[in-house]
Amino acid sequence: MNRPRRRPVRVMTARDAEAAASLFGLLMEELKGYVPDHLREGYRRMHDADGIREMLRDRRSVMLVACDGEAIAGFLLGRAEGGMGTIHWLRTHPDFRDRGYGHSLHFAAMEEFRRRGCLKAVIWVFPDAREIVDFYAREGFEAGEAVSGEYFGIALRQMTKTLRAPTPAEATRSIVLLGAAGQGIKVMSHALAAILASIGKHVALTVTYPSSVRAGVVRGDLTYSDSPVEMPFVEEADLLLQLAPVKKADAVKAKRVIRERETGRILSGEYHAAEGEVEELSFRKAALEEFGTPLMVNMVALGRLLRHVGVDIEKVDFTGSLPAKYLDRNIRAVKYGYSFRDE
Repeated sequence: MNRPRRRPVRVMTARDAEAAASLFGLLMEELKGYVPDHLREGYRRMHDADGIREMLRDRRSVMLVACDGEAIAGFLLGRAEGGMGTIHWLRTHPDFRDRGYGHSLHFAAMEEFRRRGCLKAVIWVFPDAREIVDFYAREGFEAGEAVSGEYFGIALRQMTKTLRAPTPAEATRSIVLLGAAGQGIKVMSHALAAILASIGKHVALTVTYPSSVRAGVVRGDLTYSDSPVEMPFVEEADLLLQLAPVKKADAVKAKRVIRERETGRILSGEYHAAEGEVEELSFRKAALEEFGTPLMVNMVALGRLLRHVGVDIEKVDFTGSLPAKYLDRNIRAVKYGYSFRDE
């Protein structure tokens, strides 16, 4: 099959934000009929010029534009993290369709994902949008089973493209969640396991509780893979979420740590990640300031976990997947936790 000729593609800059936001608005109009109006409006608000400039400041973002002279012919918004390259949105302007701009953006993104060590590329598509599904099929993506709206509020299909074979250590990933009784570790663990299972992962989960339901440490051990996994008890995690201080005997080694900032201060340097980086965020402060209650800590933290495991929250509506009580506030807290900045 003859490939379209390669078009110029470069990294998006802040100067491109207005043009990219305008083109994103056109995309939302084209998705009318495939995506409910309230979701399209939500996507549009997230991707105004200010939102795009905010995304550019995230070092994990992969944001590209295809150029025709000075004109922006198309854009790609994506992310590379945890061995996975995710394409959130890719679209060309109607005046530049069928001229190779979309393929050139895709090719450049694959090269960048490989440069950052990604194992696979992922795109979530709307199953009825045949033009989009066919485009990614031509680019070598394989379609998985459609995911119903039970978890995401809208039918989605995950399409994946293998970039390289995983090493044995990369084939299965592990997550540990630590917190005090009453911080919602059990709810978070089961919600995360259910979401990963709904996108085709094999998942194993163990939640352990203190002898007293009112005090002590609650721990969730979760492993997931494309192949069957055994019931876990993780000695060294790929990712640790820690919402409360623990005794040294309960500490968990991890390659990457997401930690409540106040917990980090209490630890006073006694606990460190085995390698990699520690991300400290004020989940409790965010819950109080944004939602008026510390009970939203677990939902804010769940949003951050979903970001790190590569779930494309930009196309997710969690209606039906979270506890019905205070549903709207739970959904807002998850989405807030996914993207909030804590200076």
